[in-house]
Amino acid sequence: MRYWVGIPMRRKAKRIFKDYLAALAEVVRLGDAREESFYPALKGLLETLARELGYGDLRVTVQPRPTEAGNPDFRVWDGTSRVTGYLEAKPPETNLEKIESTEQLRRYRETFPNLILTNFLEFRLYREGRLVASARLGRPVALVKLSTAPPLEDPEGVLRLFEEFFAYSFARVLSAESLAVELAKRTRFLRDVVREELSRETSSGRGPFLNSTRPSGATSSGSFPQRSSRTSTPRPSPTASLPPAPGPGPSSTGVSPSTSFLTP
Repeated sequence: MRYWVGIPMRRKAKRIFKDYLAALAEVVRLGDAREESFYPALKGLLETLARELGYGDLRVTVQPRPTEAGNPDFRVWDGTSRVTGYLEAKPPETNLEKIESTEQLRRYRETFPNLILTNFLEFRLYREGRLVASARLGRPVALVKLSTAPPLEDPEGVLRLFEEFFAYSFARVLSAESLAVELAKRTRFLRDVVREELSRETSSGRGPFLNSTRPSGATSSGSFPQRSSRTSTPRPSPTASLPPAPGPGPSSTGVSPSTSFLTP
């Protein structure tokens, strides 16, 4: 679904985007920037666009607490419980085509129904794992090589993309079928995480997962301690201490074998 944005907002958005690109260029000119150095500029852009587009109640958390699928760089939500979506950022020179096919993005796309992948210049919006929109503010060459703000390329496309992103809210799980789908997503993620952790621990020979799967009594090498070579004393036969069975005559109690204890 596409959202129409009026002419005044489109004009205002151009100024917002130019200020954002200038902020990115300022970070590059410092000479020691890394991916996280660009986070404040993107956070400011998200908050400004949300406010101007009528979503002033939204909040942006940078590097939020880990989720069941990993650690996306940004979470957009209302500050209490309603989550709008997540953003995963990469350095400006990153080719997003290659990132799209990575294991990390596969997990994110399967788990988060409203997700943006960005290198701070290009933005890709995924809905239910599918790419539904993409737009670019500028080319990375001017920013990375020349340390200058690149010319605006598609501000209206980026504006529409963010309007779609902000308008989304996670659907409540109401049916058994939709609940099963959500649980299956999380189960697949946990399976992959356990496999990766076991692989790392197998290489190093130690770790909590590896210890929990080792049989009780096994040593760190996986073998069991040897039994003592001391000669053990033979155990007596279980019938050796039993008294001999009574013969056909009177028993030692003086009661005939044919006598019934139920006789009145």
